[in-house]
Amino acid sequence: MNPSNVRRDIWLPLIKRAGVRVRDPYSLRHTFASLGRTSGESAFDVAQMMRHSRSVLVDQVYAHSTPSGIAKVAENVTARALGVKPNLRVIEGGESPDVRQPLENQVEEQTKSAVSA
Repeated sequence: MNPSNVRRDIWLPLIKRAGVRVRDPYSLRHTFASLGRTSGESAFDVAQMMRHSRSVLVDQVYAHSTPSGIAKVAENVTARALGVKPNLRVIEGGESPDVRQPLENQVEEQTKSAVSA
């Protein structure tokens, strides 16, 4: 089966029927791998689902860090180190005089409320 025929005869009609924006199958694989890894699934399990022979391909080719994935790592490390899970948010653009300030204030407030409870 010719890949261009699959796209023309199967893929594009399915996209039209579903009423979604046109995406190629590779984009869906990329999204699947990225979301799988950032949600905590192992590279091995994601690779198995994608039928890759080596799990390292998932992280090398498909999975890129997303802001939500990076924030999750920061939250988990902070919670492990301080015993308090902060509520971080991703800030895009603009300049902040000290990006540590909001986190420090938030941890102090959460610590105070945990002690007084």
